[in-house]
Amino acid sequence: MKKSYALILCSLLQFIACSDKDSLKDATGVFEATEIIVAAEANGKLLRFNAQEGKQLKKDEILGQIDT
Repeated sequence: MKKSYALILCSLLQFIACSDKDSLKDATGVFEATEIIVAAEANGKLLRFNAQEGKQLKKDEILGQIDT
């Protein structure tokens, strides 16, 4: 009987010792982004759109095609 109490107490102490309440954060911060709105000159179904996040674009580069 004493062994079972000791086993329960030992298990309880392990759970308390391994609790994650006081863990330190690795990093904190604020993310900022520049929001850019891209608008089409005509209405229609979007046939092709080749844009990727973070890709550097050149002036007058075609990103998509609209079926007018």
